[in-house]
Amino acid sequence: MAIVKMNKFTLLVFEEDKEKVLEELQKFQGAEFINLQKEELLQENEDLKELSKDEIASHYSECEEKLSKIKHSLEFLRNYIPPKPMLKALKEGKKEMSFSELEKAVQSSGWEGMAAELTEKEQRINAIDSEVTKIKTEIELLEPWSPLDVALEDLRTTKYSKIFLGSTAKEAEELLIQDLEQNVDEVYIQVVNRDSKNSYFIIISHREKEEAVLEILKGNGFSQTNLPYVESPSQVITGLKESIEKLLQEKEEVINSLKANEEKLEIFEMAYDYYANILLRMEAPRNFLKTNRVVAIAGWTPEESNDELKGVVKKALGENYYLSFEAVEEKDMDDVPIKLKNNLIFKNFENITEMYSMPKYNEVDPTPLLAPFYLIFFGMMVADAGYGALVLIGSAIILKCFKLDEEKEKMLKFFFWLSIPTIVFGILFGSFFGDILNLTPIINPIDDINTVLFLSLGMGLVHIFFGLGIKAYMLIRDGDPLGALYDVGSWVMALVGGGLFIAGGMIGLSATAINIAKYVMIIGMAIIVFMSARDIKNYGARIGSGLYNLYGISGYVGDLVSYTRLMALGLAGGQLANAFNLIIKMIPGWAIFVIGPIFFVFFHLFNIFLSMLGAYVHTCRLQYVEYFGKFYEGGGRSFSPFKIKNNYFQINRD
Repeated sequence: MAIVKMNKFTLLVFEEDKEKVLEELQKFQGAEFINLQKEELLQENEDLKELSKDEIASHYSECEEKLSKIKHSLEFLRNYIPPKPMLKALKEGKKEMSFSELEKAVQSSGWEGMAAELTEKEQRINAIDSEVTKIKTEIELLEPWSPLDVALEDLRTTKYSKIFLGSTAKEAEELLIQDLEQNVDEVYIQVVNRDSKNSYFIIISHREKEEAVLEILKGNGFSQTNLPYVESPSQVITGLKESIEKLLQEKEEVINSLKANEEKLEIFEMAYDYYANILLRMEAPRNFLKTNRVVAIAGWTPEESNDELKGVVKKALGENYYLSFEAVEEKDMDDVPIKLKNNLIFKNFENITEMYSMPKYNEVDPTPLLAPFYLIFFGMMVADAGYGALVLIGSAIILKCFKLDEEKEKMLKFFFWLSIPTIVFGILFGSFFGDILNLTPIINPIDDINTVLFLSLGMGLVHIFFGLGIKAYMLIRDGDPLGALYDVGSWVMALVGGGLFIAGGMIGLSATAINIAKYVMIIGMAIIVFMSARDIKNYGARIGSGLYNLYGISGYVGDLVSYTRLMALGLAGGQLANAFNLIIKMIPGWAIFVIGPIFFVFFHLFNIFLSMLGAYVHTCRLQYVEYFGKFYEGGGRSFSPFKIKNNYFQINRD
């Protein structure tokens, strides 16, 4: 239950062996590379300047193109293949295989031919869609002319006549007809159709009058229409609709053939995972330096994995390599990646630490130090045995029946363990889905509210002083026992002495004990004033700063008051549950048997969500502000090894 001890490694390999060793290191999944090409590093180390920067593999763009093609095929197929039902997907989880099995499956799959076939089908679907759109546009153009019951090939201009087909605004219809009849002899005018905006005409005139007719048509906003068809408009429309039906039927056949491609979808998913990991391997040399023949690789690995790393490199290269390990030096403290190692229970609380900040390498892992308090505080804030039992059973069933990825499993186990103190405090406060069972409480949170308040404040005191104790331990561990006295002991003396001095009479302390408490408080305060700013050489400034630091005692009072939220949230959730039960009991007659269960499930699920969300947020707040503020800085970064990326499959080591 600590921060894993790390070592820096240096690995020298021949250029021709680089790909082999990278493949094995990726499968090893326990080495994080240091970027030797960083300018700051090159400035600090003159020897590194003599080396040239390594580059990504020459066939990187080819591999990137393949991955892009696979990704496009996946996206295209997913448009037509329905996803697995959520429950089925969770139950099955990701399929597991080794990288060697994945490589063999992909190379023998013929995915490139499948991708080409999919491209053809996609192009055909797009061509059909484009053709259908074009035909629909033609139908829209022909629709107003459907009442014209004559073959369009018969409406062609002859040697002696000119035929005009077109439309004008509806309000201009009468004026157009009037102009033509008054100014043109021997003209035939027929209004074929009208819609909400336009009137559609067929106009026939003598050839000699063509110019005069055109002039009138232009003057009335007439728009000519070209209908290059043989049959009548209605017959053409029928034929075009039949064409659409045939095209859509063909499209449906193509889509149905795509829906039966679940096996191909899996092949593309395998191919994606394979080439995505190959790309990661190709990008790794951006961290390396090299000479003409030798590549220099540096990185971090857990000390406990040193022998395993040696074995991995030896397996890949035989004796053709150089590998050395170095312990972490003081100058590397800010750069060392952090890997946490905790037991089966506490490791599920690592996300609480990670959300705040990873510890620095010379700090302690706060996870096992916060987990017990987190369990107690969360349980006290929710404090309902029924809610706890529901979460316990539900999370246990999901963990048993479904194959979850690591992060989801961790989160479920987190709430599994939190449900246990929730049940304990629910029994303590006599709450099971509120007051539905009328359990006899050991502590009644309504009648014994002062007891609950003092319990909350007592837990707060323990939490705060435990944080101070951790700080003292860290100072003593780092060889500064006086710092532990000045920075921690002084505050313990001032706070404990002050508290007993003020409350001694109320809790029945003797006059002598109260007097001792007073002097302990004074000594503690004096140490704070004179020694808390001991790095300042000027005594006046030191005392001034010390007096300012002493004012921080009000911050401790504020911190302590924050723990009243343990009582407040527990009371709020419990009373809300009782209120819901009261509402359900007020439902009259037989309706309570129909509506009551629905209300019960809805109300209490809502209250579980609200109570657990509130408990999660406020417990985190107590850890981050009141607790971490006493001893923890953070600022570290997570260990990020060069490893296999699992997108669709769980790829295990060979």
